[in-house]
Amino acid sequence: MKLLVLGKRGNVSKSFHDLLSGPAFPTFDADFLSSQDLSALAGDRLDDALDQKRPDVIINGAAYTNVAGAETHFEEALRLNAELPRRLARWCALRDKLLIHFSTDYVYDGQGDAAWTEDSPVNPLNCYGESKLQGDLFIQASGCRHFIFRVSWIYSPHGSNFVTTMLRLGAERETLQVVDDQVGSPTLGYDVALATLRILGKIDLHDSSAVGTYHMTNEGFTSWHGFALAIFAEARKRGLPLRVQTVAPLSTEQFGGAVRRPKNSRLSKQKLGRTFDVQLPAWEDALRRCLNAIVGLPIDAEGPP
Repeated sequence: MKLLVLGKRGNVSKSFHDLLSGPAFPTFDADFLSSQDLSALAGDRLDDALDQKRPDVIINGAAYTNVAGAETHFEEALRLNAELPRRLARWCALRDKLLIHFSTDYVYDGQGDAAWTEDSPVNPLNCYGESKLQGDLFIQASGCRHFIFRVSWIYSPHGSNFVTTMLRLGAERETLQVVDDQVGSPTLGYDVALATLRILGKIDLHDSSAVGTYHMTNEGFTSWHGFALAIFAEARKRGLPLRVQTVAPLSTEQFGGAVRRPKNSRLSKQKLGRTFDVQLPAWEDALRRCLNAIVGLPIDAEGPP
């Protein structure tokens, strides 16, 4: 099976690169296009590049993920989050290929405290969520065979994300304030990539019965504040340098900021488990493995108790 992965350095894309560059998935022949590669493929040049690569499956890990930046750079967010998926979906529809695309919990408005299902009404609160929703809608309307996996609170051992930011700030400051009334599932990019590849190994590429939208996150829920406390606890077990002594809870209203964010990002994963018999590990386990990778251990190592 020939795969083309778009993006190389993101929290999910790099995990695809790591997994597909090793011996774990020998039946996949993988190629990659970075975000820089994609930026040069305007107009028909994208179709030409895809025709040259001739993938059976396109895995779209390229995205504009700067939530605050999308408020002032909406056109740029739309280019990557809506226009690129539209063009990929059109190419896949015309050539009967499969598209895998990653969406977000930000397509929901975060009201209430019940877990969102794939059939819940969408109502994004900000420009980032709107740009991602437009991408979802383009794909769904295209007629191409597709999986849209909606993920949340993605992080990894590398790059810029909540875990690496907390470790940096925790090494610099004695006191931090972290929002405690936004709840979701912290999700390790490696686990998303691994689950996606396992699903690809199970399905018939030409069977359309399971195509559609799914939620894919690590199991369990916590707040950003609870997540921060867990990060520092695991970091201390591994001897990482930390000055932080106090992590004070902060409400969304106290935090302020120009961007509205959903308070309830709980996603139900029942459809994913029912359809593919796939369940991602608990978020606490995923965090432990991420910290292992940060200190140089294999990402699946046990690590300290």
